[in-house]
Amino acid sequence: MKHVFAGMARKELPWINAIKGAALLWILCNHFVEATMGCPFIANPFAGWPPFSARIAQLLPLHGHGLWNIPLNLARYVGWLGDQGVGLFIVVSGFGLAWGLLVRRGFQPVNVYDFYSRRALRIYPLWWAAHFFFIAAWVLIGKGLSPFSKETWLSFLGVRCAPGLFYYFSPAWWYIGLLIQLYLVFPLLWLAAVRWSAKKMFIAACLIACASRAIGFLCAGEFVDKWSMGAFCVTRLPEFCFGIALAAWFYSNGPGIERKIKSWRFTVAMIFVYILANGLSLTWAGMVVAPALLGIAGFFLLYNLFVSIKSGGHTSRSFQWCGRHSYSIFLVHHPIVKYLVNDKVRGAWSLVLAITAVMVMTVIISLLLEKTTGWVISELKIKQQRKRLLRMIGILLLFVGIALLSLEMIVRTWAPQEVFGWGERPSLVLDPLFGWKLKPSSTTRLKWESYDYEVKANSLGFPGPEYPVLKGPNTFRIMTTGDAFTSAEGVNTDKAWPRILEKELLKSAKKASDKSIEVMNFAITGYGPNEYLAVVRRYVPVYKPDLVMAEFFVNDFDDVLESASLKKSIGEDLPPADGWNSLFHLTHLKHFIQYRFIEPASAKLINRKAWYEYFLGNFAALEKGRISLQGKIGKITDMRFHSIKNICDENGSRLLLVLVPAPIQVCGRVDLKYYPPNVNILDTGKFDFYQPQRIMKELADKENIPYIDLLPFLKDIPDGCPYQPRNMHWTVQGHEVVGQYLAEEVGKIFDLDKSDVLHGR
Repeated sequence: MKHVFAGMARKELPWINAIKGAALLWILCNHFVEATMGCPFIANPFAGWPPFSARIAQLLPLHGHGLWNIPLNLARYVGWLGDQGVGLFIVVSGFGLAWGLLVRRGFQPVNVYDFYSRRALRIYPLWWAAHFFFIAAWVLIGKGLSPFSKETWLSFLGVRCAPGLFYYFSPAWWYIGLLIQLYLVFPLLWLAAVRWSAKKMFIAACLIACASRAIGFLCAGEFVDKWSMGAFCVTRLPEFCFGIALAAWFYSNGPGIERKIKSWRFTVAMIFVYILANGLSLTWAGMVVAPALLGIAGFFLLYNLFVSIKSGGHTSRSFQWCGRHSYSIFLVHHPIVKYLVNDKVRGAWSLVLAITAVMVMTVIISLLLEKTTGWVISELKIKQQRKRLLRMIGILLLFVGIALLSLEMIVRTWAPQEVFGWGERPSLVLDPLFGWKLKPSSTTRLKWESYDYEVKANSLGFPGPEYPVLKGPNTFRIMTTGDAFTSAEGVNTDKAWPRILEKELLKSAKKASDKSIEVMNFAITGYGPNEYLAVVRRYVPVYKPDLVMAEFFVNDFDDVLESASLKKSIGEDLPPADGWNSLFHLTHLKHFIQYRFIEPASAKLINRKAWYEYFLGNFAALEKGRISLQGKIGKITDMRFHSIKNICDENGSRLLLVLVPAPIQVCGRVDLKYYPPNVNILDTGKFDFYQPQRIMKELADKENIPYIDLLPFLKDIPDGCPYQPRNMHWTVQGHEVVGQYLAEEVGKIFDLDKSDVLHGR
């Protein structure tokens, strides 16, 4: 061996890095494929693992993609087998540790202190750097590791074996926890190899691992997948111990071992073992031995490949480069894959662009972390500079902390965000009958997401003035119910359209007499048909209105199924949005950066919709075929208004439906600052522009309810867009024109001439 590896005893063997590079790229491929095509059953036993027939059926080739069938299936199979890259890493790790020890000390016991010091310096600096980087990402964009989570700090120490930690944040990081365990037991394994022989040590490790895997499959329950993968190192000892043993065999008899490995008979045997092991990995019994066989056979096949390739060639150099940087790339890649490559990516070119972005970002961040970590370590090694460096780091951290807290306060003061629940939460209180309502007899100033307004609640917990139960003899009483468009979100309560409606109708009444008009507002932000019915059921029999006006926004179709989740999302159990918790979590700053900059930019980069922009524009309500009167949502909505109509009829009240269109149905990209650039509302393949109006008209006709669609009117108003430029609700001018318009339309629909108003008919 000393002759075969002459001159290489003191430097790395190039094929080791090449195999590491191949393993890394295989794992990357696995994560890309699993993010887009789902996870395979093969080699992935878990509680509830489907029957053998289903595991086989999943492996059948995909069809229906024309010329893309071959590359698509090839990528699918290669990616699904990519978990085997972990086995290769384990074999190479065992080999590398043993080979380095043999080169330095031969077959001597491990200097435990020296060994653990070297391994800690190899593992932890980059491990910690990755954690700090993703903590910074959490601070800046809200996507990363929360420094306030105990799981983050347990992971920081390298503890990943517990069920709640195994896949925490970056699922691929479970391997680092396994690697740390393997490093911890290496001195014992090496001692066994020295005293017993490498062969006996390897055989004993295989027996222990197979027994533990078999017991785990019988007893581990929900933890079985993590047990199989290597939550505890005992299940992956065969691959690691094989690497140790192989290094010992190479060191003792290199030429003989190499001749056997390179023979065509051995290569054919390894191909057979590899195929057999893949077949075994489809069964519980086979998974007792399959991971070890796959790791060992895969190692030998790649070894023969890379030792036959010229070490200075482009192909070999590329794999070696990946191998040299494999640790940092492994740490960085998976969170980026999760963020950029998912089921929201549509189209082949968008997927290619997303994968390219992942690769570029991963390489840049990995090299940056390596350089930064290397610089810090080198500086710490210089004794004279240590205190100075620590002072610099301390000052830098203090400066960064102060800067971030200052930015948080600036955003909180000048552009407060909707965080820790609803922006309206300070004005709301939970209610057993309606779910939630305003805090009775209160005035609350709300400032969030470009809004700055006052909400005034009467003693009932609803906006606006409160009137006596018994109305006067010549009073025409209107009750309004609805959501944030009527309550009204974004404008002071006295500027809401029900107040404008009352004022306009009162003007008409006073032209003939001094009789009274009363408009009672029972609308609350977030309400939907379920809450409208609850309000009507409770207050129509009490106040006996002449007219009930039920405002319906296009997203109310969804609200019929979400009352419980909406109530929970208010955030009554969360800290206050302007409290200390929010300050130190940088909540407003993260939300501002995430939804104003990061999400729109990433959506544009990979050609997908930005969730927050899409939500504000209410594009979902126009998605073709998403709702219909015959579907579940439509049927429930119809039932609610049927009940509302019956209650009104029983109490002598007339009912009027008022449909509010989505902002994107009225205003364009210039008016709505959040209008996503890569969404085309005129794409008839995806959107049905008049879908909510058509369905609501169908419902109104079915129930014989008068109906006003505000879309034609709002599209034609001369004063520009009536919607908030950075939110979904109306401006003060919008409420003004809607109130005036509805005053005219109410008179037309119900023939409310002077005598109707004066006599309360």
